[in-house]
Amino acid sequence: MKRTTEHIYDELLVLRCQSGEADAIKELISRWRLRLARYVFRKTGNSDDTADVMQEIWVSVVKKLNSLDDPAAFGQWIFRIASARSVDWVRSKQRDRTLLKASVEEVSSLNSEVSGQAIRQKQIERLKKGITELPPDQRTILTMFYLEECSVSEVAATLNIPDGTVKSRLFQDRNQLRKLIDRSI
Repeated sequence: MKRTTEHIYDELLVLRCQSGEADAIKELISRWRLRLARYVFRKTGNSDDTADVMQEIWVSVVKKLNSLDDPAAFGQWIFRIASARSVDWVRSKQRDRTLLKASVEEVSSLNSEVSGQAIRQKQIERLKKGITELPPDQRTILTMFYLEECSVSEVAATLNIPDGTVKSRLFQDRNQLRKLIDRSI
């Protein structure tokens, strides 16, 4: 690689930074800020994200600059840091989007569930209202079977009637209840 005066000046700035000169880091940042910003912008695609990544890059540079053994390799070194920070940033954004998507899906699912519960609750209310309009003997079998969740054999044993009678009454009572509910809608 051909060393230009720009490269040599960057090497000098790196050496000055490593020796603790505060003005040298300011000048190094000033010299590399736009070049790195363009590079990072191509990775992130967003100027706000670019600014955030740039801050992370410069924090890393300031912390690790003393570990740079070859000041002539500064350009490659800082671009490696910029690449790593940009990739980290993009991954975190993707992870955030994935989490956000999962959260939105969860909220949507909960909304659907709540909506479904509201619909079921309305149906149950219409069912209860319809049951109260039935004659008492029809109301008893439907209430035991649907609202108390008794089995056919439990209803038959409680009312002292055969299972087949419970089934046929359930069929007739459901039809009667359906007519009552359809009229009220």
